[in-house]
Amino acid sequence: MMNDNEQEIRAHIEKIAYPTFEQRVREWIAAGKLGAPYTVLEQIFLMAKAGGEGVVPVRNNFDQNGELSGFTIKTVRAGHDGAHYVPVFTRSVYAEKAGSRTNVIAYPLQKLMQIAGSDPQCAGLVFDPWTYDFVVPADACRFFLEEAQKQQA
Repeated sequence: MMNDNEQEIRAHIEKIAYPTFEQRVREWIAAGKLGAPYTVLEQIFLMAKAGGEGVVPVRNNFDQNGELSGFTIKTVRAGHDGAHYVPVFTRSVYAEKAGSRTNVIAYPLQKLMQIAGSDPQCAGLVFDPWTYDFVVPADACRFFLEEAQKQQA
């Protein structure tokens, strides 16, 4: 059973985070940004929405300079509960920067796939609902692994 904080976060995800991200994906598609990173993001969104997962931020992690280096979250879904450390991955990585958007977007997603894939249950996560930091949902692990294998072949 979810506590009040988890219910609030799930409501935030359902009413704000998913629709906001869905709108962003639609804007990318309308703008003709159908390169691999955008297709991957759309695929992740669909899997995340279908999975009905929520995330509960547990704590922020800081480096020795006091700058945010990542955060630990807890996934919220039926039958599973676990904490996972995730590097910072903010909205800024979506920005096009001197034509390098493929690297800016795809590389962090591959790293997140490796983190999610290292868990025996392939337990990933979806959003930090307060910052919209975006990470890989559990169902995306195999998708990313297959895509990575295709690229290496």
